[in-house]
Amino acid sequence: MFWDKFFITSLVGLFLSLLYILFIQQTAVVEIEATTSSKTAFKIYWAEAGGQFSEQNAGKRYLNPTTDSYRFRIGNIGSIDLLRIDPSDRHLARVKIHRLIIRQQGYVPIVLDDPEDFKKLKVIDGVKSLDINNDGLTVIPDGEDPKLQLVVSGVTKEPWLLKAILRLL
Repeated sequence: MFWDKFFITSLVGLFLSLLYILFIQQTAVVEIEATTSSKTAFKIYWAEAGGQFSEQNAGKRYLNPTTDSYRFRIGNIGSIDLLRIDPSDRHLARVKIHRLIIRQQGYVPIVLDDPEDFKKLKVIDGVKSLDINNDGLTVIPDGEDPKLQLVVSGVTKEPWLLKAILRLL
């Protein structure tokens, strides 16, 4: 009786661990420090090699003037080639991105937090002007859907398992 319960509990634990690895560790976390003039939606779309941007491949967080730190998940950064960043969905919403970090276990983080980093973003559409300085990137929309693009293909893998083992020693 004891061994039956132990075996079932072990199988459930193994199953939950596998789900965690498949669904949590195989997605990237986006951390944003941003300010906005009015409530707006901040979205990041991703496209894999030869793929298209779609609502199915998008992460979204609502920004508001009283909060400046946000987190949400996107797909597996190892299979993503392009990111499309839509900093706002309102014509009058100015968004200033102070820092944007994309982290996923097993990969070196993608960090945008200084003028040289922010210059990697290319305007696709809907942007009246960009102001890049030491405090971040300010996006002034020309319409209701400003779009920026960031190439992320070839992100560097990191030996995370080895690091985890060494931490335990």
